[in-house]
Amino acid sequence: MNPDGNVCGNYRSSLAGVDLNRQWVLPNKDIHPIVYKAKELMANFSKERNFLVFCDLHCHSKKMNSFIYGCNTAANGGFTSWTKTRLLPRILAK
Repeated sequence: MNPDGNVCGNYRSSLAGVDLNRQWVLPNKDIHPIVYKAKELMANFSKERNFLVFCDLHCHSKKMNSFIYGCNTAANGGFTSWTKTRLLPRILAK
């Protein structure tokens, strides 16, 4: 989701010099257009279907292979919910 920044060699920041990973709560339509539009598309999609998985995948400039960052706890808590947040990374690791 950072095509303009990547083209200019920025791994974490957009062309405007903003870390888009830190703009999910309240993105500005003009300064963070990619995050703003992604949230808009997800809101429209969720009106028709439920999300089963939302993945925020990253690459790293120094680490090898792949990795996933996940939530420490699921939104509604409980063991079942905790397990579900870790299921996809576990499957991918196997």
